Amino acid sequence: MSVIPLYHKSPQQSRLKGARFNRFFSLKIFCLATLLFNLFPIRHTIAKNLLPSSYSLNIRFSESSRTVYIQERITIRNISSFDLDTIYLHLSPNAFTSPRSRYYQESENTLNEPLNLNIQEVSVNQNSCPFIFNGLTSLAMIPSSPLKIGDTIRVALTFTITIPEGNHNYCPSYNGTNFRLLNFYAKTERLTTRGWTPLFYQTLKP
Repeated sequence: MSVIPLYHKSPQQSRLKGARFNRFFSLKIFCLATLLFNLFPIRHTIAKNLLPSSYSLNIRFSESSRTVYIQERITIRNISSFDLDTIYLHLSPNAFTSPRSRYYQESENTLNEPLNLNIQEVSVNQNSCPFIFNGLTSLAMIPSSPLKIGDTIRVALTFTITIPEGNHNYCPSYNGTNFRLLNFYAKTERLTTRGWTPLFYQTLKP
């Protein structure tokens, strides 16, 4: 069954061209871990998951446009007992991109506008990969071949986030010159011995 991605960009649009920023500066954030993301690429591993994953991020920021440019690399290993033809990633910022979202509606006192999320490119093992958003926070990737038991894949995402005005505890936001870059990057959804349970992924946390 073929899957048509919700987002499509031409190759020219997909490449991050050297954008000219008026100014670069370190984001003022309230989380030391997030500050480290902005200083250099980081790696860590999610435990208690049948898809252990390591992450590497490169981040640039434009103060004038309030836009964060993110290049993310995820290495995923399948230690489950079954092959996977779909891989789910958790992307919390998408929950705040529409005024119709219940998460955004519940945040009207802490967000003055929706967040803008633009996924420019998704690839698996250096091959372009179709993807769809399954609801609010779960992004489904369909690789050209299943992820076999014991095998590893390398996922690459290029996307931008335009930070909305506000003061939110889970969504990237800014107030004046203070910027909070929280829960902004894609994470592998949890896989259990029962397989994927995407209906449970409609939350802010994976």
